[in-house]
Amino acid sequence: MLKRYLGAAVLASMMASTLALPVLAEETNSNANSNANTNTSTNNNVNSPVDWKQWKKEAKEDWKEEREKLKEQWKEEREKLKEQKKQEEAAKKVVILACMQTAVETRDAALLKALETRYNAHKLALETRKNALKEAWKLEDLKARREALKAAWSAYKTSLSAANKTWRSAKHDAWKQYYTDRKACKASGSSGDLVVEGTDATL
Repeated sequence: MLKRYLGAAVLASMMASTLALPVLAEETNSNANSNANTNTSTNNNVNSPVDWKQWKKEAKEDWKEEREKLKEQWKEEREKLKEQKKQEEAAKKVVILACMQTAVETRDAALLKALETRYNAHKLALETRKNALKEAWKLEDLKARREALKAAWSAYKTSLSAANKTWRSAKHDAWKQYYTDRKACKASGSSGDLVVEGTDATL
């Protein structure tokens, strides 16, 4: 009985092994084919030659495109700098013009005031001379009259000399200040203002 049972078990085991062999073989072949395909694909990728000509062409096109972008950026920056410089020059010109107007106002206002002072001094000197001469001509004594006339003219000349000296000093100071102001304004000779103190020599 035991022998018969063992024989049946061995026979069943052998039959199962026999049935499993085709499946195992099929799986082994499938794995082998898969590995072969993988190796073939890998070998194809490794052995695939690089198209250097195409690569060089694409690289050249990329470089050209980048260069055009940089050129455009440089152009925009130059335009911005140009516009900025233009605005700065315009602002600078406005400042110079306003500064020069102030310089001229300061100079000529000082000259007008000094001229008025000289005029008043001349007027006073002339009025004083007139009165002194009239008084001198009231004198009947020749010697006394001559002395009075001489004194009147001497006082008149002294007054005029002092007034003119004050005027020349004030005129010189006004122009000197103007030169300083013009330099501070940074107004170049091409600005059109080339006059000097000698222009007022006849005043």
